Amino acid sequence: MRKGFTLVEILIAITVIVLAVVMLVIGFRSLSPTTTVNQGQAGTAANISIPAPTNYLIDAAGALKSETVTKLNTELQAFDTNSKNTAQIGVLVVTSTQPDTIEQYSIAVADNWKVGYKGSNEGILFVLATVDRKTRIEVGKGFEGTLTDVQAEDVLQQYAIPSFRKGDWDGGVTATVEALINKLNKS
Repeated sequence: MRKGFTLVEILIAITVIVLAVVMLVIGFRSLSPTTTVNQGQAGTAANISIPAPTNYLIDAAGALKSETVTKLNTELQAFDTNSKNTAQIGVLVVTSTQPDTIEQYSIAVADNWKVGYKGSNEGILFVLATVDRKTRIEVGKGFEGTLTDVQAEDVLQQYAIPSFRKGDWDGGVTATVEALINKLNKS
């Protein structure tokens, strides 16, 4: 197992942090549509900023190439409209979930976005926090027999993490989304 980060990974992280700070100072953050959710639950922050679900994949961090976002939104829409399933997949890329953990944040986003059709609970939410270097897949209750939390973690370990360690956000998000679609189409 390797220790530490490569110079390229460190430089990417520093660049992302500097850009995030500049955006906050200049005020660009207000340009992206967000929803503030008052969670009021133990262990979560009182107010969590959540981007509005305007498409299947929201890249609030600006970490992905526009071609990747377009391609994946097209694939996710095709999956959603496929008559063989009642499932939906949502993807959110943010710089950070702080002050919340990735688990707290992804649950808040899932509750806010309501991924999946009403009554089926067959929704999956894939969240990536680039600066935090954290990722998570939330699986709706309707998938309990189809995609378990353990299987979701396996998807991340096999498809997302290897690319993310190389700083390849596009490759990791694409591979993960495609693996989820393939897994659900087989069920």
